[in-house]
Amino acid sequence: QDTYSVPCWLGSFEGQNYYLGITQDIGSSFHPPQLKHKVLVEGRILAGESLCGAQVIHPVKISVLPELSPECNTILPQMTGIEPPPHVRGPGPSNRGLEPRERAEAPLAPKAPFQAKTFTVPFTFDSPYMVGRQTGIIDQAIRYAEQVDAELIEVTINRGANLLSDGTHMIESSMVIDERFRRFNTIFKEAGFREDQISIRADYTEGRGSGVNDDQLRNVDITVYPGN
Repeated sequence: QDTYSVPCWLGSFEGQNYYLGITQDIGSSFHPPQLKHKVLVEGRILAGESLCGAQVIHPVKISVLPELSPECNTILPQMTGIEPPPHVRGPGPSNRGLEPRERAEAPLAPKAPFQAKTFTVPFTFDSPYMVGRQTGIIDQAIRYAEQVDAELIEVTINRGANLLSDGTHMIESSMVIDERFRRFNTIFKEAGFREDQISIRADYTEGRGSGVNDDQLRNVDITVYPGN
């Protein structure tokens, strides 16, 4: 949906349009779909709520599916009365000093006695790719491991499974799990941690989602155990 400021992204299902989010910068938690691709939409419909002329899904998770779908290519024209929700800034990759995170103070270093700490990295469905939000969490885990002289960094890679609204299931590809494994192994080795400090386990079990919070089934958990 074109507007007079940032674009609104809508999903269409069984003749109903649903508001998904707006285009913002690369640090945003919402990454928009791609034209000519279907998306997996996970979230809850908010009864009676409307944005950009569409029913609202919130909270929402979007996963762009790799298969091309030429019919997913509609751009609705600007219309009076169709406005995006309030937002901090316009679209684009640069912050221009407007984002709250730029004004945030650096986190304090942890103090002894140190505790084991888990960092949870979310992923979109069937994708190994990581953007600003994911890499930021991984950076936090690495920084904590360095600060507490980690004895062990344990990474658990889970295989996602979703129950769809039509009753069918989607299960992530084993090749995607392989690629996540390779990427996390490379990340921690290149960060300077020894082989005996890193334990990476991939769970290839073909689970079944319940249709509620299925996005959490594909999270990657990084648990940092402090040294003695």
